[in-house]
Formats: sequence, structure tokens, C-alpha cells
Amino acid sequence: MSYLDSLLGTSLLLLILVASLNYFTDPGSVYHGDRLNSETFSIALINSKHGLWWPKSSWEERSLKKALAKQAYQADCVVIGSSHAMEISSHRENKSLTDNCLSLLNLSVSGASIEDHITLTYLA
Repeated sequence: MSYLDSLLGTSLLLLILVASLNYFTDPGSVYHGDRLNSETFSIALINSKHGLWWPKSSWEERSLKKALAKQAYQADCVVIGSSHAMEISSHRENKSLTDNCLSLLNLSVSGASIEDHITLTYLA
């Protein structure tokens, strides 16, 4: 067996290994579109009594907030802001804005810019 054959065989084996790892883990839901997406997660989150676990590597934060904005009709108030406003909630022991809102939806995103504020306000 020549050096070139060994090099090609090893390269092919590594390529198959990386491709199969990417296929089965599928971090971007490219190959398995039937998995849980941000739309179904947002509906389940709105309907859950105690919240849901959201792995940080699953969806981009802005796409999840965009999906949550479609559920804004269910809330009395909507909070839009940067990470400083993420603590505002009506599902804690010390509820926020109880004088004005019975329920609120927090659409704050980390590092929000004016474009995020405009877009999330429009979507809500």
C-alpha cells in the first residue's frame, strides 16, 4: 500500500466520521426538521405552569423571542428591552408590574439595539 493510498483512506475515514457525527448531533436542525423548533417551544413555554429548560445551544435567542412575539395576544403587557429587562416577570414570587398587568410577556434580548426594539414591537 502506497503513501497516497494511506492518505486517501485516512482522509475518507475521517470525513465519514465527521459527516456522521454532524448528521446525528444535528446542532442546526438541518437534517432532522421534525425536532422541536422555536415555534413549538414558545407555545409550550407559554402554556407551561413552571417554565421549560432552554439549552443555550439550541436556538438563537432572537428567533425564540420572535416566536414568542406571536403569542403576545395572550398577555396584558409586553416588555421589550435589553438584558437588563430580562428579570421582569409575572411568574415569580415577587411579580412585576402587578398594578398594571395581570400577565406579561418578556421579549427582552441580550445586547438589544434599536433594531431589536423596533422589530419586536412590530411583531408583538
